[in-house]
Amino acid sequence: PARVLKGLLALSSVLVAGLLLVSEADGLGFAYLFLWATPYAFVFGLRHAVVQGVFAAALLIGVHDVVDHDPLLGVDVDHWLIPVVTLVVVGAMVHRLTSELRRADGERLRIEHERAEVESGRAASEAERARREAAMGRLGRIALRVPDRQALLDEAVAIVTETLGIADCAILELVEGG
Repeated sequence: PARVLKGLLALSSVLVAGLLLVSEADGLGFAYLFLWATPYAFVFGLRHAVVQGVFAAALLIGVHDVVDHDPLLGVDVDHWLIPVVTLVVVGAMVHRLTSELRRADGERLRIEHERAEVESGRAASEAERARREAAMGRLGRIALRVPDRQALLDEAVAIVTETLGIADCAILELVEGG
């Protein structure tokens, strides 16, 4: 579930902060472990990613302040500035990538939907053509086996009425004088 994954992302930031706290001054390299989990927050949207990033940055800065036993001073900036800026840059890159992937996925779905509509129309057209060809075949078979002209015309009217799906159909003969 999404809540569990969000909780695991927050827990991973807490674990990295704990690792930094335990390693004290030697653990500057561990600060980059925040990059391992924080960008995954973009899966849940920009708002969640920003909250997760701010949480990770606050933990990083807070751990360095505890380890150095100083409040936030300009001297401490060298310990956390590069990891925080890297976190922001990587987060922006991941955000852009996920946005492009969502856009491309939406475009792919739109194209597949259009293709399905075209294929459906083509299949319906082919079915209609096959139905009319079958009617023509029936007309030909009836013409060969029915000896009476009027019976042939009556069968032709029935087949044309059925094939075209209309209510009324007739064969009229025009004679001289109307």
